[in-house]
Amino acid sequence: MNFLSFNVRGIGGMEKQRWVKNLKSKHGISFMAIQETKVSSVSSDAVAGFWGNRSFGFESVDSVGLSGGLLCIWDLSVFRLSSVVKNRNFLQITGQLTGSGLLLSFINVYAPQSVVAKKSLWDELSQVISAWDGLCVMTGDFNAVRFREERKNCSFKSTCASNFNNFIFDAGLFEYNMRGSKFTFSSPDGRKQSKLDRFLVNSGFFSSWPEASVVAESSFLSDHCPIILKTELTNFGPKPFRLFDSWYDLSGFREVVASALMKDPGVSGPPDIRFMRKLGILRADVEKELGSSVCGLGGPRGYSGDLVGQESYRRRGVDPYRK
Repeated sequence: MNFLSFNVRGIGGMEKQRWVKNLKSKHGISFMAIQETKVSSVSSDAVAGFWGNRSFGFESVDSVGLSGGLLCIWDLSVFRLSSVVKNRNFLQITGQLTGSGLLLSFINVYAPQSVVAKKSLWDELSQVISAWDGLCVMTGDFNAVRFREERKNCSFKSTCASNFNNFIFDAGLFEYNMRGSKFTFSSPDGRKQSKLDRFLVNSGFFSSWPEASVVAESSFLSDHCPIILKTELTNFGPKPFRLFDSWYDLSGFREVVASALMKDPGVSGPPDIRFMRKLGILRADVEKELGSSVCGLGGPRGYSGDLVGQESYRRRGVDPYRK
């Protein structure tokens, strides 16, 4: 079950349709979120051009003139639709994953340019998310960055970034690190670049797929990169050992660490080998003793703290996503 998001800058043109169709086939896409369709009415024939066959469901939000327009497409064998919410700036489809019966909300976002308008959208989306009990995946063009380093050769608006980060934290959302490219938008001359597109998921989704990954594909026929969320397990080598400040607040954490480091690693040889073995013992003991209080010691190559950990960071005024 993989997801694709793309600000396509207009769904017209056979070449663009073939390109997206090939991405869908290559990555086994089950859900697709398209921003800026730039059409007032999306036809099933146009959708089939992107999807490659007729085994799909779709919902859309019409553009206003040549501005905006949203499209969600899904595999009928994977997802059964139950309800739809349409807004000029977001399209939400909710339903059940076939087989498992898990509830899923898939939200496609195209945020406005104005800082004030974006803040209003974040507030509305927070209410939408808080009212949902199942899995949630939100993606799209958020027209906002989280940190200064997510922009290159263009202005950084601290108020906009702060509003966006507060929305993510308050809604209990998680973000996987993105591979393939640091930025998802590039000006025609390539000088100005920003990370405007991303995937955000709730704790239920994160817990179900802690090893999911996000990849940015190269741009083509658009100034945005398609981004893909893969829930399939990908082997990126040994998990790095990570320690987050929030864990020090957990009851019994220090005692578990002290006890684990006192144990005999059970191997002989160079000190670095013995130390690596001790870290393995520590990882296992923390998972065993503290369980769900920590979420995935190896992480999804991104922040892997639980919601309690997030709140601990907020009290310190620290963003856990910052390196």
